[in-house]
Amino acid sequence: MDTLIFLLIVLTFVAMWRGKHRAAGVLFVLALVAMLLLFRHHATDTLPISL
Repeated sequence: MDTLIFLLIVLTFVAMWRGKHRAAGVLFVLALVAMLLLFRHHATDTLPISL
């Protein structure tokens, strides 16, 4: 998942550099959704803590 987010961010930069602003916007939204899903997964993950 981390690799996917990294690739989406790099592709967003490349699309902006080449002047494809609509594609960059779509890639940015996809990267944002992927980051939010990853955060949600880690934020709700239970830790095995034994006291």
